Amino acid sequence: MSRRPILTWVVAPNLALLLLLVVSGCVLVLRNMIPPHVDAVEPEELSGTWQGWEYSFITLHGDGTAEFTALDGYWFAFDEGWRLSGTGTWEIVETENWGPEVHVASTGITGATEVFDDHWLRLPKGHDWRSDEPPEQETWVFGLDREWGELRLWMYMSDPDARYINWFDRVDA
Repeated sequence: MSRRPILTWVVAPNLALLLLLVVSGCVLVLRNMIPPHVDAVEPEELSGTWQGWEYSFITLHGDGTAEFTALDGYWFAFDEGWRLSGTGTWEIVETENWGPEVHVASTGITGATEVFDDHWLRLPKGHDWRSDEPPEQETWVFGLDREWGELRLWMYMSDPDARYINWFDRVDA
């Protein structure tokens, strides 16, 4: 029996399948590196109350003011373990690559809730893993996405190398 039929009928299809899997995997990895975004948004579309994970809320008012409840820190600030409540201002900022973003800056922190405890983090007792006091001011950057025609807000949390996206859905519509 010749080796040629084995190569043609067994090895070639398996190599083609392997190549397809590698290319598909690369596409999925690259797709996840590009943040979700929209091309344009009107301030009226953003005004309202939005809910994120673990009952975090942000209300964007038409006059550019904002209220937030139990909002986690942005990027590494999430790891500090504080969920902040208070008031602030918001604005739409156009970016060069990813379309508009919503920037929210606190003007008054009215409450802070500790998220983690030493047991959850499995740290040695008494380990100083976060700042003693919650921050006096915080700034968040929200990206925008449209899923099934509905606008959604999102923000990155935790380490930028292992980022987690916190999605916010409108709850007052």
